[in-house]
Amino acid sequence: MYRILLINKNKVNDRVIRRYLNNSFVDKQALCVTNSFNEGINLLKARKPHLVILNAISNKNDINYFFDNCGIVDFQTIVLSSSDAYALTALKYNVIDYLLMPIKEEDFREALIKAISKIKSYYGFDQQQHAKKINTILAIPMFKKIEFIDIKNVMYCEAQGKYTQFTSVDSELKISSKNLGAYEKRLSKFQFFRIHHKYLVNLNFVSRIDTLPSISCTLRNGVSLKVSVRRYEALCKFLQIM
Repeated sequence: MYRILLINKNKVNDRVIRRYLNNSFVDKQALCVTNSFNEGINLLKARKPHLVILNAISNKNDINYFFDNCGIVDFQTIVLSSSDAYALTALKYNVIDYLLMPIKEEDFREALIKAISKIKSYYGFDQQQHAKKINTILAIPMFKKIEFIDIKNVMYCEAQGKYTQFTSVDSELKISSKNLGAYEKRLSKFQFFRIHHKYLVNLNFVSRIDTLPSISCTLRNGVSLKVSVRRYEALCKFLQIM
């Protein structure tokens, strides 16, 4: 759900803007409308919109007043105005677009596309909303306890018989009572790759791969791990280098 705040001192365009929003690709939106700068600033702090549409610019002081009083700018802004005289002032605040009246639906849609793209990037809507981030915490069952580690900090996993040893960036070692195969599929979406029957490596920590005199990969901490010939071919395909 995209939260949109419309500060609309120019009521003539109210219906036009609402229609353009309804016709846009933003199929789920919560629209809040006011015709007052002060009320708009209060709503901004209370509702925390993703997008602000300023259809209220009559001089550059309007723009300065709004941004000087709105607090942290963690939203995108589209400015609508009858004059281009205030465009430079608006662009100083990194507004996504500055549209001249009368606005064309095509121009408005293009501005929305740019704004929503920025919003998706900032809030992570492409990952099913910012609040639903992928969980990177891994529970490791150990003797008489369960410990937790952040997968992003794990450099590689090593098979120790029927156990698995985790080596993290801080060189801390943790040994799980599960075997390495139990973690291979679980960690594959985090760029882990089975380079050997003994090693499952976080590719984000690989600094180079040597092919002579034998195949191995070197991690950022200088540790060198053997790569089996069969796994090397699969690794090259995974890295799209063959």
